[in-house]
Amino acid sequence: MKYIFATLLFLCFATGFGQDDSVPKEDVKLIKENTIEANIKKTNSKDVIVTAEPKGGTKAFRIKIGKAFRIPDVEVPEKTSCYIVVRFVVWDDGSLRNFKVVKESPEGYGLGDEAIRVLMKSKKWEPGKVNGINVKQYFTIPISVVIMPKKEKVKSVEKPIKE
Repeated sequence: MKYIFATLLFLCFATGFGQDDSVPKEDVKLIKENTIEANIKKTNSKDVIVTAEPKGGTKAFRIKIGKAFRIPDVEVPEKTSCYIVVRFVVWDDGSLRNFKVVKESPEGYGLGDEAIRVLMKSKKWEPGKVNGINVKQYFTIPISVVIMPKKEKVKSVEKPIKE
């Protein structure tokens, strides 16, 4: 009985997670054509690919983002962890363009707009290269922020002076 139940459970998972052949082959081809590799003019194994990188390195870039990021003035009842994912393109001249907030959690605090503002002010990057030729490249960067609740200002109570 135990083995029959395990077999049925396995079959349910196998059919539930099976491959769906309903996607037309043209759509799959279109998705493959829109990848970075396809835009690099059909690279082969002998091509030298250099990924785009901020000047000064990724660690220094993250530190600059952290210093420039301004948390919007919002009220939260308790300590709130926020997460923003921004996607952009590093152009062949090193400039950053086409910013898009992919994920913002929680929404409505304006954190995505602030992340885009900070990234727009950043300096040019070293562009990606294929065989020494500058190319455009997508980048996705996650940003984590913690918003602390505002502490109420405690008014000092004047004590009467005892004589």
